[in-house]
Amino acid sequence: MKKVLVTRPFADAIITSKKINRLGFITTICPLIILNQKKHQLDPGYNPDVLIFSSKNSVRFFKYVKFKRKMVFCIGEGTYKELKQNKYNNIVNVDGNAKKILEKFSEEYGKKKIKVLHPCGTNIISEFKKYFSMQESEYLQLPVYSLDKKNMEPYLFYDFFKDGGKVVLLFSQLTAESFVESFYKYKLQDFTHLIKILAMSKNISNYLKKYNFKNLIVPKKPNEQCLISTLKEKI
Repeated sequence: MKKVLVTRPFADAIITSKKINRLGFITTICPLIILNQKKHQLDPGYNPDVLIFSSKNSVRFFKYVKFKRKMVFCIGEGTYKELKQNKYNNIVNVDGNAKKILEKFSEEYGKKKIKVLHPCGTNIISEFKKYFSMQESEYLQLPVYSLDKKNMEPYLFYDFFKDGGKVVLLFSQLTAESFVESFYKYKLQDFTHLIKILAMSKNISNYLKKYNFKNLIVPKKPNEQCLISTLKEKI
């Protein structure tokens, strides 16, 4: 059986591993990033028109339940499912990235100036601020969690490659950076040409190419379901 390294934080890695195990793969869970909840507070009178959730972690850590009837824009099936589980109902889901969700927002609201609340991580990209600065809506980013690079299981990481593991799943840019750092720290460069990496996005794949990783596979859509389907098809 082929071995797969799952590098997501524990809660997500366990779910992903179970799905992969059903396909006949052997998984090793080795989180390469950690999640930390951040204290966050809004003015009691603050009342947004629209919420944006660009990750399911932002849904998990956002504490304001009074906004659950608001219009919500979200990115990805995982984020959508998390919102549904948390009883949000008025959801517009876009399977893509920041550009896709902002295009959808533009379709719905055009140049209309509204209040937009964006619970997010501290590593959120600047594309949202740039867009709303031009569109002139009142846009508020509310960091509710942080992500930090950390190899939680260094011995498992090292042993995975030494014991013949050859397939790695990378779900985010930060995870890819942490992976490269650990790979070089433990002097595993001799395995570079032997392993196959399934990268969630083209940006991750392009980043890894700089470090001479050649066997890179990107799913057609940036979500877990498509990545696992690609794993089944290509590996």
